[in-house]
Amino acid sequence: MHALAKFRQYLVGNRFRVKIDHNILCHFMGQQGLNDRQQRWVSKVQAYDFDIEYVRGKHNVVADALLRRFAGLSLMSICHDWKAQLLLKYSKDRRACEILEGTHADDRYRVMDEVIYYKGRIFLVPNLQLRERVLQEAHDSPLSGHQEFRKTYMPVKERFTWKDLKGDVLKHVQECEAWQRNKAVDSPCRISIATSHP
Repeated sequence: MHALAKFRQYLVGNRFRVKIDHNILCHFMGQQGLNDRQQRWVSKVQAYDFDIEYVRGKHNVVADALLRRFAGLSLMSICHDWKAQLLLKYSKDRRACEILEGTHADDRYRVMDEVIYYKGRIFLVPNLQLRERVLQEAHDSPLSGHQEFRKTYMPVKERFTWKDLKGDVLKHVQECEAWQRNKAVDSPCRISIATSHP
């Protein structure tokens, strides 16, 4: 529904195909006994001329690529000089200096190639602009789609860590105007042109 609304100017008046890997949706338009919400969806999609085509999940690679968009979330993709910025901030942070010098006794920290890892995730110190860049990439970029808190937080948490990471992600999402607009859209799924269900 969201994709139909977003790309309306390209879709209205043109015939197109919707590829999905959820077979039951192929029969959605002809179902009886729809609830009020589903009836609103039907009335919205009747303005479009399209066919629904079922594609087995393992063959629906376009949707899978979109669902796995965070596989490449890394500092290299976010900022080309990330390491220089990181090492400069490490040199000004007391805890980071202790970890790098080996005087901070905590086995959860590891240093590899001058980068500090905490439980296998890159450790970012306070007042580091890279934190904001990570949040922007995970939430604001075109592939991210201004998703809700959990869908923004989990990919960041998988690769990075810092004090109050969860609070920073929540604040970033709540202050996002595009997310506020998306939240107001009454839709069954975010991707309608090529959907995939986990």
